[in-house]
Amino acid sequence: MSTQENPLSQRTETGTLRAKLAIAVDHFQRRRLDMRQDWYRFPWTCGPETEPCLIGPPYLGNVIIGVTADGMYTFESHSGIWEDVHPAYPEFLVDAVIEACAGKVFPLPRRNARR
Repeated sequence: MSTQENPLSQRTETGTLRAKLAIAVDHFQRRRLDMRQDWYRFPWTCGPETEPCLIGPPYLGNVIIGVTADGMYTFESHSGIWEDVHPAYPEFLVDAVIEACAGKVFPLPRRNARR
């Protein structure tokens, strides 16, 4: 039985992913926007593997931001399209997330008129 390496270790180190996400967090904090670091299973991850990610607050639609194999920041807009931003321009990431996700939360269910 041959052993294969973890696909994540083949494309980039987890430390590098965390460093890129830390830069993004810094740019979000400059705009007074809170982001938290967590782990997420992206469409490009294999099997049960997860990768470091940023998760935005409800006022940013709980957006999830990751780093692709080629080092690009990526997030899923509310139209279901994964949008990429070059890592040399993290300030563009902040603008793109605000434009695509701010205020786009699913509506709360309506209350029944009868009590």
